[in-house]
Amino acid sequence: MARGIALLIAVLAWGAAPSMRADLVSPSLLWGPTVVGTNAGSAYYLNDNVVAGDVLGGHIGYGPYEQAANGTLVSSLATAPVASAKAAVRVGDYVYFTGDSGGVYRTQVGNTATPWSTFTNCAVGNGLALETITTDGTHIFGSTSAANDQVHAYSVDPATGALTLLWSTSNIVGRVRGIDWDASGYLYAADGGGPAENATNNTAHIYAIDAATGATTDMGTITFNGRQYQSIREGNQLVVFDSYTGGASGVPAGQMYVYNLTGDTALASTIPVSVWDPAGIDRIFGAAIDGNQMWLTSINGQTFGYAVPEPATIVLLCLGAVWLAMALGRGRGGGRELRG
Repeated sequence: MARGIALLIAVLAWGAAPSMRADLVSPSLLWGPTVVGTNAGSAYYLNDNVVAGDVLGGHIGYGPYEQAANGTLVSSLATAPVASAKAAVRVGDYVYFTGDSGGVYRTQVGNTATPWSTFTNCAVGNGLALETITTDGTHIFGSTSAANDQVHAYSVDPATGALTLLWSTSNIVGRVRGIDWDASGYLYAADGGGPAENATNNTAHIYAIDAATGATTDMGTITFNGRQYQSIREGNQLVVFDSYTGGASGVPAGQMYVYNLTGDTALASTIPVSVWDPAGIDRIFGAAIDGNQMWLTSINGQTFGYAVPEPATIVLLCLGAVWLAMALGRGRGGGRELRG
């Protein structure tokens, strides 16, 4: 029996390993809505900003926050109405966050006796009013709320928090909302910030951006409803989320679209392989995926959690259960033989 249990543990660990991740499957609601702070204002971009299993986000009616996989609010800082928050990232001992009307701020969360207690303004070298940000753990990448603005990369001064421009893209043609940094070394974004959240069949270009140089590849034009707020890479798939308000017959509010990648800068097709309507949530403003956990954000400070197990994990869980049953059966059978 011991061998069977050991094999089960090995099977489960192998199936859960991020490096073995297969395609996503339809999400299953775990919790939510959980409101961060008050219900005034929306919870916005998550940009796949997950640190040690917790997601970092911004609520424009409250401030930046850290949330666990089970929905528990781990830490937060009420900065509204002075600064508010739209997106948050961890760099060194600080969480950096953007204000609702631009501006970058930071609060110390490490190597301090009073984490998440105060915040200060950070200078942005080129003076832009950044609203959406992500990080590779060292640099900050961001964009403003302006149409036709670009994605910008900054170094961060750990002493002052000042951001110094490193590069900017040059060929993005619309408004970028969500940005995702991926371990492949690429950023992913789309210019799907308009024209309206109550319109269907809108289009946007989706981009892969070399995080080291800013070199940008237009991977094609995708179709979605409302506005496209968030795009994140998960394994060899790219997932985008819309903020459609609903209204058209048979068209759900807030959907996620899954595209296969054939490389870091190429989609297999601009037609999604899956389109899902996550339960509970309507308009989707932010998204993050970590292993089999997905967080989504919406209006009124609402956050939701979902399970997104890949098929390989499901199959392996079943195989593990079979092995455990066989091991327990052999153990009981052996006992009867000894007694006989």
